[in-house]
This record gives sequence, C-alpha cells and structure tokens, in this order.
Amino acid sequence: MVPVLSFQSLIAVSTAAVIAGSVQAGDTTGDYEQVIYDMTGVEYMGGPPAIEVELEIGWDSQVMALRWVDIVIETANNTGVPNWGSEAYFGFQAAHPDGSVEPIIVQPFPNANEGGVFGPVSGTLDTEIDNLFAHNAKVYLLTGSTWVDGSGEPAGQYLGGKLIIEYLPIPAPAGIALLGFAAIGRRRRRR
Repeated sequence: MVPVLSFQSLIAVSTAAVIAGSVQAGDTTGDYEQVIYDMTGVEYMGGPPAIEVELEIGWDSQVMALRWVDIVIETANNTGVPNWGSEAYFGFQAAHPDGSVEPIIVQPFPNANEGGVFGPVSGTLDTEIDNLFAHNAKVYLLTGSTWVDGSGEPAGQYLGGKLIIEYLPIPAPAGIALLGFAAIGRRRRRR
C-alpha cells in the first residue's frame, strides 16, 4: 500500500525541502537563476561606468557570476583617432551586506589596441566570494570606455552578444518560518 500524505504533511515536507535547498543551492551552478540582457545595438560612452539597464532579480538575491556570450563590438572614430577595443568595458553594480555598492568591470578585449570590429568573445567572471547582493532588488548593468575622446559621441557599439547575471535567490527567513509554523500548527492525529 502506498502511503498518502495529508496536505499538512506535504507542506511540512515542502518547507523542509526549501530550507535544505537554500543551504545547498550554492553547490552547483545548475541551481542558480539567471537574467539575460541582449547587448545588440547598445552604444557605450567614454568615461566612468554608465548604467545601461536595471535588472530585477529580487530582494536579497546573491550575484554568483557574470557571463558574456558572443560579444561583438565596433569602435568609433569620432576625432580622427579611433577608440580601441581594449578600452571598452562592461559589468554590473551590486551591493555588499553593509549596503555599500561596488561596480564589477570586465574588459573583454584586453589586447585589441586598435579600432575596428572585435569578437565574438565569451567568458565568465565568478563573483560568489565577492559577497554581492541585489541593491533594492536590482542589479545594474554598466557599460563604458576607459578613454574619453572629447567628441561627446559614443565610443562604440555592441553588434551582438548577451550579458547574463547568474544569481541565487535567497528566500526570506520569515516566509520559510511562517510555512513551517503553519504546517506544525495544522498537524492532527487521526484515529
């Protein structure tokens, strides 16, 4: 005979599984969620990092990695001196547990010391040990170039590729506790 679980028992088992999963979720990248942003057509400027887009990942989510897939850029020649591929960068901004924010920057073409079209290039930056979390439930994607050519025009454009933020959603402790108490409180004995 197959045992049948009551609704209350099912809630208790589910709650235990959620709690166990939240402890072990960082063990493999297969447990992470992700948000993907298509960079095609995005122009970037010279100077400090500019926020390209705000990506909603949920309160208290930990940023585990930045991945880029098939990134292709074309640099601009606004002043007769071309912007270089090695000057282009992208990344994200997230927060530490104390609330301080930190930009994480990647230069995908470090040896492209000339103007032109570069890519495709793919890669991963693991940020698990950086202890970075969503800032107001968001992660901010950044773009820019290390050289300001003085023209006020974009330093280049992304012709293709995607940026992927991998994150670990952290369930609110109060919500898990509430589910557990509800399951315990509703448990009954059948005679």
